[in-house]
Amino acid sequence: QQRVISKSDHGVENGIYVKISISNFPVSSFESFTKKLRVIYGLFTYERKMSVLNFTVSRNQTYTEPIQSRDPMILFCGFRRYTVNPIFSEMNPRSDKHKYERFFQLNRTSVATVYAPLIFMPSSCLLFKITGENHLQHVASGDLMSINPDRIILKKATIFGFPFKIHKKRAVIRRMFFNPDDVRYFKPVELRTKYGRTGHILEPLGTHGYMKCQFDQPLQHHDTVLLHLYKRVYPQWKATYFNSTDYDKITFTNTEHNESNDIQIE
Repeated sequence: QQRVISKSDHGVENGIYVKISISNFPVSSFESFTKKLRVIYGLFTYERKMSVLNFTVSRNQTYTEPIQSRDPMILFCGFRRYTVNPIFSEMNPRSDKHKYERFFQLNRTSVATVYAPLIFMPSSCLLFKITGENHLQHVASGDLMSINPDRIILKKATIFGFPFKIHKKRAVIRRMFFNPDDVRYFKPVELRTKYGRTGHILEPLGTHGYMKCQFDQPLQHHDTVLLHLYKRVYPQWKATYFNSTDYDKITFTNTEHNESNDIQIE
C-alpha cells in the first residue's frame, strides 16, 4: 500500500477548478445526470482488482432481529456501495484459524468477510439490511481489518455413531459410516464420546460401514461416539454495485442517543 501511494500521481491540488470531458456518454442519461450533484473519484493501482476483505464490525444495539451469515446486505465502504453476502467469524488474533458463526451476535465484535474490490486502509464501513420495500435499515458498522484471502474460517461438523458390540475397551460402532472406504479415510481422526471417552478407529468391519474401535476405557451401551470434523468456509462471490435510486430512504440509528433518523439517498 505504501509503495503504491508513493508512486501514484496525486493529481490536481485542492482549490483548483478543472474541466472534465466524458466521451461516449449516453444522451438519454444526460438530463438525470445534470439534475443531481455528482462526485468523481480516482483509483490507485490495483483498486480495480477483486480480493477478500475482512471487516471488524459491531452490531447496532437497537436492531434486535437475527442476522445470519450470507444474508444479503448493502455495504458502504468509503466511496463504494455494493450488495454483498458476508460470512461472520470470531475475532481471535492469537490463532491463524477462526471459528465460523452462523449468526451475527450482539454485544460482540465479529469479522465480516466478503469478496469485494480492493480498498486501501484505513477505511470505515456501514452495513445495511433490506427490511422492507424500498427501505434500508442500518444494522452494523466497523472498519477494514485486512485484505487477506489466506485467512482461514472453519465450520465445525460432528458425525455420530452408536455402539453395536462392546468387549472391554474395544467396540463395534455402527451408523457413523455406510461405506468401508469412508472408514479407512477417516481412520487417523480421533474419536470422542459424550461421556468423555477417547479412542481411534482400528479397521472397517464388513461392507455396510461398521468399524472396530479402541477406547481408553470400556464404553457403555447408551453412550454416543462422536467424530469432530472442520470444513473451510468461503464467502459467496457476489459484489454487485448498489444502485441507490432503487431505494427511497435509509434508517440510520444513533446508538449513543438511541435515535433513528431517515436519510434520503441519491
